[in-house]
Amino acid sequence: MHVAQLRIEHFRNHLDTCLDFTPGITAFVGNNGAGKSNIVEALSVVSQLKSFRAAHPGDMVTYGAQQAVVRAAIDRHSHVTNVDLMIGVGGVIQVNKDRVRLSRPRDIVGLLPTVTFCPEDLMIVKGSPSLRRNYLDDVAVLSDPANDILLQQFDRILKQRNILLKQIATRHGGSGKSLAPDVAASLEVWNERYATVATRYAAQRDAIARQLQEVVAKKYSEISGSHESAGFAYDPDWVHEGIEHALSHIQADEFRRGMTLVGPHRDDVELTIDAANARTHASQGQQRSLALTLRLAAHALLTHVLKISPVLLLDDIFSELDPTRSRALIAALPSCQTVLTTAVEPPHTLVIERTYDVAHGHAARRV
Repeated sequence: MHVAQLRIEHFRNHLDTCLDFTPGITAFVGNNGAGKSNIVEALSVVSQLKSFRAAHPGDMVTYGAQQAVVRAAIDRHSHVTNVDLMIGVGGVIQVNKDRVRLSRPRDIVGLLPTVTFCPEDLMIVKGSPSLRRNYLDDVAVLSDPANDILLQQFDRILKQRNILLKQIATRHGGSGKSLAPDVAASLEVWNERYATVATRYAAQRDAIARQLQEVVAKKYSEISGSHESAGFAYDPDWVHEGIEHALSHIQADEFRRGMTLVGPHRDDVELTIDAANARTHASQGQQRSLALTLRLAAHALLTHVLKISPVLLLDDIFSELDPTRSRALIAALPSCQTVLTTAVEPPHTLVIERTYDVAHGHAARRV
């Protein structure tokens, strides 16, 4: 499986750029701000209907334009599928597959599995728990797009439960002692729905985390070149005591604050180096190696589950790595289609099949 062609129109600083790819490595070389990362971003949007960048979806649309268009030709087993995405200021607004509009845009997720490396991945290790949760959920959805249904269901139920808790906080002074019968009955219903979906959500995460544990340990050894042991675990306390018990224990605080305070949306993933918390105790070099490890582990797991290799997207990775880690990454790269961007010439040990020079939103293929 590989991307054969990509065309982006009014996508960030690309007004109309058409690119051909090889099944091997395609490199985009240019100065910072030239538009290299925008190409990788467009591919990530085709893959998951969202950008790997922490930006507002409207930022993908060229200033002054009504919408951006991303068109991709995806070759799977010599069968080419054409995908068109229309993106407005609020995000993806329409998806066509072989010229037929999909009633549910998210049905396209899974057609082009990708794994993206970028300098910001370091924050998965040293940043907030939400980034580690997102990493785990992204792997779950890519491994089986049906998992996305559960995530959306959880978000809807959480939103409704939070609305009710907010009403209790504002109308009842944050006290559950004087709840009207209809409010109490409604809370009981949403508690039951929330408990059911939260438990299923945690089980889904646990299944993926257990599959990742061994792969993370192996890949970290390859990347770091050390005898240190990397750990990966998802084990929230509320799962052991049961979500119903956890909710009853924290109910007074939820009434007072008007929000759901326990569940999958507040969990963390534990990353360790030699059993020590990697966020607080690992060096910058160890954290960077672990961040790379997480992406390589995700790619290995997805390749095993999907029986095809996801496309690797490497966004300006080599500018962030010292020579030793660059060599380790190159040695650990799987055999698959790879799209990379760099502000400097790529390492000579990397066999690149096609190179584009990028400047001011234009890409010219090197002869």
